[in-house]
Amino acid sequence: MSDSLTPLMQPLDGSIRYQMDDTFVVLSAGTFLVPKSLLVATKQTTGRLPTVLIFADVIELTTQIVDASSCNVGLFCRSFSLGSNAWAVIKTTGEDGASVDAETAAVTWANNGKDAGSISVYIEEYNPDVLAPSYPSDSGRKGLFLEAYGGNGGCGANNVTGSNNGAGTVGGNGGNGGKISFYYVTDSSSLLGSLQSTYTDKNRSFRARAQTLQGMAKDATVTAQADALESSYQALSTLCTTLDRIKNIFGAIVPAATRTAMQTMKKAANDVLTLVVEPRFDESLYATAMTPLTELANTIVKTSVDATTSTSDSWTSLAKDLALFQTALQQINPNSAQFSSDSDSPPFDAALEMFMSQIQIQDGNLQNSLFASYRGIPGAGGAGGAGANGGKAGEGGADGMLGTPTVSEYKPANPDLSIAVPYVHPDQCQLLLDVANRTYLAASYGAEADPDRFEPARKLYEAIRHRLSFVPLLVLDDVKASPEGALTSALLSLRSQGLCLDPVGQLQNIRDQAQAYLRNICYGSDMFGHQGSQEDDAPLTGGVGNYKRKSKSKTGTKQQAAARWTPRLNCTQYYDAVKQSLPNLLQLYNAIQAQQGKQQDANFNSSMCMAGIEAHITTLQQQIDLATTNGGTLDAAGSQIEQYTPALKSMRRKIQSQVDQLADSLNGSWNINPTDILSGIAQFAANPSGLTAASSIFSGLYTAASTVQASDGTDANKAYVVTEFLSAGSTLDQLSEAVQMTASGTINPDDAGAAKLLADEQTLQDLVNQFQTALDPSNVSHIRASLQAYASLAKRRNAAVLQYNVTLVMLVKAQADVVFYNAQNALLSSSVIMAAQNQASPILLQLKALDAMRATIYELLYDSNRSMQFWTVDSDASSKPPQPSSNYSDVALVESYLDSINQQFTTWYNEMARDPINVFPPPKDRDVGGIAYFLSDDLVKAFQTPVSDRADSSGEKEYQILFAIPCPTSRSNNTSGSLDYNPFVGYTNVRLDQVLVWLFGAAVQPNKDTNDCVLTLNISQLGDDTITDDSGLTTLQFQHSAVQLKFAYDPTNVTNWAAAKNTEPKIVQNLDSGGKGVGRNSVKSARQMTIAPIGPFATWVLTVSERENDGLDLSKLTGICLEFWGSAQSGPP
Repeated sequence: MSDSLTPLMQPLDGSIRYQMDDTFVVLSAGTFLVPKSLLVATKQTTGRLPTVLIFADVIELTTQIVDASSCNVGLFCRSFSLGSNAWAVIKTTGEDGASVDAETAAVTWANNGKDAGSISVYIEEYNPDVLAPSYPSDSGRKGLFLEAYGGNGGCGANNVTGSNNGAGTVGGNGGNGGKISFYYVTDSSSLLGSLQSTYTDKNRSFRARAQTLQGMAKDATVTAQADALESSYQALSTLCTTLDRIKNIFGAIVPAATRTAMQTMKKAANDVLTLVVEPRFDESLYATAMTPLTELANTIVKTSVDATTSTSDSWTSLAKDLALFQTALQQINPNSAQFSSDSDSPPFDAALEMFMSQIQIQDGNLQNSLFASYRGIPGAGGAGGAGANGGKAGEGGADGMLGTPTVSEYKPANPDLSIAVPYVHPDQCQLLLDVANRTYLAASYGAEADPDRFEPARKLYEAIRHRLSFVPLLVLDDVKASPEGALTSALLSLRSQGLCLDPVGQLQNIRDQAQAYLRNICYGSDMFGHQGSQEDDAPLTGGVGNYKRKSKSKTGTKQQAAARWTPRLNCTQYYDAVKQSLPNLLQLYNAIQAQQGKQQDANFNSSMCMAGIEAHITTLQQQIDLATTNGGTLDAAGSQIEQYTPALKSMRRKIQSQVDQLADSLNGSWNINPTDILSGIAQFAANPSGLTAASSIFSGLYTAASTVQASDGTDANKAYVVTEFLSAGSTLDQLSEAVQMTASGTINPDDAGAAKLLADEQTLQDLVNQFQTALDPSNVSHIRASLQAYASLAKRRNAAVLQYNVTLVMLVKAQADVVFYNAQNALLSSSVIMAAQNQASPILLQLKALDAMRATIYELLYDSNRSMQFWTVDSDASSKPPQPSSNYSDVALVESYLDSINQQFTTWYNEMARDPINVFPPPKDRDVGGIAYFLSDDLVKAFQTPVSDRADSSGEKEYQILFAIPCPTSRSNNTSGSLDYNPFVGYTNVRLDQVLVWLFGAAVQPNKDTNDCVLTLNISQLGDDTITDDSGLTTLQFQHSAVQLKFAYDPTNVTNWAAAKNTEPKIVQNLDSGGKGVGRNSVKSARQMTIAPIGPFATWVLTVSERENDGLDLSKLTGICLEFWGSAQSGPP
């Protein structure tokens, strides 16, 4: 059955139809079934034809002949179907002129044939095998035909009376053939546009682009040239690796002149490897210079160090060959002044151009065929009237003019802005985005164990991004003066006709939102920016106000698979934000629901929309403030990066030194640069394998990320924004290649925002294992643990980087939405918009605000939920909000859910605000000290070695160790020195108030002015808490903001734990309030509970520097003790 053309508003079902003056509009996020007739108004009282515009995801014809006589028709869709027919025609015909009614009458407009209407079609997934019009010899017609016939002129009047010399009257003129505009995207045109866009993208190296182009083209000649090109790149990279090995193996033995030649050649080689144009490896002089240099380098690298001196002839020969090869490199580099080439076209470029020209010829043939088929046929002039009494017959009317079609093959990757037809409608794109958003929201609630749960939403967002690829290029200034402004003018005409509110602004917002969520999905994150498993988040059972968890096994400790990112803010802050927004959310929902399928009241919709937008802006601002405040989600990831990065840098320097000593023993089957491998490991980021390839979209999507401001007005840290993602590969060769494939040709391992190398967790571990295997097994055992710890720390740092970027993306979206909605409110306030009738934009804007507010509220609910989990470690607190439904029935349940969890938290909070049962040290006996945790002898020894790269210009050293305190297990005991030592045995839900750190045997020089000895140090918890609930049966892992504390005391005579307990600190910092004081109990007070208290079972970093401590001496250090003050519950026996 075909769809009705009756004006209908069903925005919740993705369908809107309305009429503005003589224009009828259909908007659909699904399939629109075109009826037999598109006649909506055939009376021409103004000489202007009525217009039917259909914007749908899929348009399907239900009949073979669609009559649109005397109408302008626009059909714009992703996919077009002929239904069950092999061919179909959409036909518009101008009215025939009336016959001249009297021999004395003059020919008027009524006697002329009327011009045909226009037909405009855009098909985004055009299949020429099905839709291209043709006349197969065996079956008549095939495909989609578009016919626009001008009306025939009316006949002249016959002369009856003999007046006017008996002459008949002139016939009416024929109407002009209609204008047919046909725009389409085929697989080949899409491929061609992608090839052209990739080839001209100068933001990536030519090497990386050539590999991408090879995969896209799938052409034998292109593949052969790409393989040859990559082989040359690899040979050059291998030579550089060999020279690095020579430098590492022979060190000071290499003469200065040879070392300089190596450095100069290495720079010239890197310039070639990172070129954005094709180098001329095919030139014979290059191969002539490379072959002897490679052979000599390979010979030297295998030579015994003991048998080599700095005066060996080989060094002189190597320097000579290096100089010749450097000259060759300059001559094959198109960017060099010494570049020379015998031919104009590089081989890969020539092969690709040939392949693209073949596509262009094929596409040109199709375009010519369509152009010939889609012509507007003119109406014939009317015959002249017959004469009387020998008089002349009247002259026939003139035929109409042939309608010249416009046929254009569109390339989304290389948009054409000269198209003068608005082939997308912002309101229909909004309907598509609404569907995608609801799909993503539902999937975000779904089972986290399903790796493909976001795939339907990803495809929808990809389609929107693909369709709106032209939006960033729209010309808004002086559009009439530029051919590129034609599409902009066409879109703006929708607004001038009252067919939409703000076409360019709406399309920009839609594309930005689709991209923001697409980034989230490619990170493996849900709609709220959460990653990882949430096994404890079981669905709710019971009715409203009766939120219960499914029963959980009590047979042992339960621990979720992955840590959860959580704010440390009090969850009542989220409660207040959501509670304030709920009335407006309900009002918006009720207003839209009440008008489903009814004629719209534009004034009511506009005023309701303005109120809803203002409420949503308030909600967005609350979201931004909560995310950017201290202890919020952005701070959680950013503070971890700040702490992890220097620790990772120190560890890398240490392991680099160890690996350098083994460089000469690299397994002969590997020709890798160990520095590249270590740099690559530093940027490992675990990501599901199915999402790795999709992450390539990030390279062009971060232009707005630097605009985010925190609640205090400061800018977000741009240094943590990642703009480049690559696959880590599965072999060391591929990993080394990935490092070299970055835009700079390398990776800075100490840069948190450097390119990230993605793979699944097991692949990343396999790469580390392969690197260990590549080293001599007899020598590698002592660095095996260091390498594993280095890789683990890198993945944790980079997980924080990814989380930071996810949060930043959502904040970019939130702040852009604030700007967008303010602009829409200003438009809605205008009298012109308020007076307009039957307009879809206001109700769609209401729906957009409703969807956006619901998503924002759910994000706040999830953050509140995670906050509560961290505060309470209560499995009952981890229930999800009501499941989002397509009909918004969940909106009515949110308030009950919110009140329920708020009541739970308030009850728990009131109990915990008082000192709990197990307080350490006991309130009445603080002198016994807190719980003492003694670091191992190995850690104490490691702490005595200064960090090699932390010395400043004055030579002052810094000492640092990174260590983890494990959660007690059934094997744990509180015997110091035991392998299973853990002083927290018998405690659960351990929370800390302050941390005191004692370095037994450390010394500093007295202050020259006060003669006081003060040792100042910093202790940081990196935010990776593991906490067991009160029962001891459930253990949860959390990721939150890192915590850094300062502690100072007089180290004189503090050589053991007994002495430490009797020492009053000079500075101690409270973990709750952050306040500092003097003395053991100076800042310990009744728990304020402003932010969630942390626990001890996490990763810690201890740092002490000569900069803060004159005469620092750790040579007699005998032990390190962390004294924890806090509270806990009693664990199971």
